[in-house]
Formats: sequence, C-alpha cells, structure tokens
Amino acid sequence: MQLRTLVSRRRIPWDDITKIEVERRSGQGGPWQVVRVHVARGRPVVLPGAMQSLRGQDEAAFQRSVNMIHSCWQQATAQHRSAAT
Repeated sequence: MQLRTLVSRRRIPWDDITKIEVERRSGQGGPWQVVRVHVARGRPVVLPGAMQSLRGQDEAAFQRSVNMIHSCWQQATAQHRSAAT
C-alpha cells in the first residue's frame, strides 16, 4: 500500500497490515469517518483521502472505497500465502 500526501510518502507492505477499520471521529466541523490501518509494528495509520463527513456526503461511495481497500488487502495477502507454500 502506498500512501501519499502533499508533504510525504509512505509504503506499507500488505503483509504488515493486521487490521483495517472505519473509525468515527468528531470535532468542530461535526462527525466524520476515517479508515485506519493497524500494522504489525508501530502505530495505526489513518489513510489520507479515505474519509467521509457524516453531514450528507455519499455513505455508499465511502463504503465502496473501504470495501476496495479490504479486497486489495485480502488478495495481496492470499497471493503471498499461496506463493510461500
């Protein structure tokens, strides 16, 4: 998985990911959801760009993005496991 922001780049190997979850947060602008990836070593990482405001934005589009990330993770780790055997 390659993550990019305006000021940084980071690569997280799919095999290092232990969990992908949606986290609900809130602040002055109201509630929103982000996608958080847990890695085997280190702190969880919030994925840049994978967020959804809970103020009328398209929940279905956000959920499709989350499902796509899960699918890519599962495919990558399944391929790695089958190549190792």
